[in-house]
Parts: sequence; structure tokens; C-alpha cells
Amino acid sequence: MPLDEALRVADLVSPLPQVAHRALQTLAAAVTQPQRALDALPISDITRTLIAHLIQRDQHGRAKYGTTLDRTDLTLADWLQHMAEELLDGAGYALAAKRTQRDLADQVSRMEAREATAHAIAQQAVAGTSLLTIDQQILLMRFAGCALAGWPECDIAEPDMQAYAQQAGLLSGEIINAPCGDHCGCADIGEWPMECLRPTPLLRRCHLAMQEPAA
Repeated sequence: MPLDEALRVADLVSPLPQVAHRALQTLAAAVTQPQRALDALPISDITRTLIAHLIQRDQHGRAKYGTTLDRTDLTLADWLQHMAEELLDGAGYALAAKRTQRDLADQVSRMEAREATAHAIAQQAVAGTSLLTIDQQILLMRFAGCALAGWPECDIAEPDMQAYAQQAGLLSGEIINAPCGDHCGCADIGEWPMECLRPTPLLRRCHLAMQEPAA
């Protein structure tokens, strides 16, 4: 018989005191609607969360093992063994969490260091674009003069352009006997030894200068 019905029948036989009636009604609400009763308690959110987790663990244990902590078939030694195993698991979880936190902190530190280094290099490189020496300016003018000597009547062949760049100090050649990298065109030629052309610091400065906004 539901508790509300039992209270009604009991009142017909022998009316209960009002205090007892309210107490039984509160108990009935706590049994039939535990979450609502839990929300009504004057406790902190953390304590309420802990209680909810305890209830969930109790329900999980009942569903998984078919019993609860009220079981009486375990000895004191059995309970202590269970507790020792749970504490060992907890220690393992704590160490794994510490390792994960350390790895994440190391990754963040490396990323911040790389970003700081890249920013410093970029600042130095951009600052250097406005500090070309007289000789470097002359080399750039020589390259421009050679590259545009036949314009606009004829195009400039790539070998000529590379030769002009070498003369102006924009490219430097190095004799190699094997591919110098996956992204280098010398790997496609495959004739060794050969001269591999590489950009000089002056050319890199020119590239950075092209990225600067016009004055």
C-alpha cells in the first residue's frame, strides 16, 4: 500500500499528530523522489554533487555485482583487501594524472618558447630590411638592371635570371654529391656532383621587405 494511502487509513483509525504526519510525508517524498529531496537540502553544490556520486556508485555496484555495501558475506580481512586495492588504483590514477599534467605543461612551454623565438627572429629580420648597406643596395640595383635590360621586348630565361641573382649576391651555389632535401629541385636532376643554388640572407631580407606594407 502506498504511504499516502496508509496515512489516510491510519488517520481514520487513530488520527496522527500533525508533526508526525508531516515527518512521514517528508520521508515518503525522500523515498519516492530522492533527487527532489536532495535538491531541497540546505547544503553546498559540492556536497550535493558528492552525495549524487555516492548514490550513483551504489546503484552501479548493485547493477554490476548484484549487491551493495550492506552485504554481510565478507570478513574484515576481505573489506581491508578491497580497500587496499581501491587505494592502489587511486594512487595509480593520481600518478597518471600528474604525468598527463606534466606532459601538457611541457607542450605548452615548448610552444610558447617556439612562438617567442619566431617572433624575435621575425622582428630582427624585418628591422634588418631597412638596414641594407651601400654595397647591398648596389648589388640589388645591378640585379634589377640585368633582369630588366631586355624588357619589354623579350622574356628572361630562368638560367639568365639565376646568373643575375648570383652576380648580385641573392643566390649562392654549393657543390653537393647527394640531394640536400626533399623540397630541393636538385633531387629531381640526380646528376652528381652538381651545384645547388640557395637563397642568401640578402634575398631573405628582400622577401621580408616585399611583405612590409608600403610607406
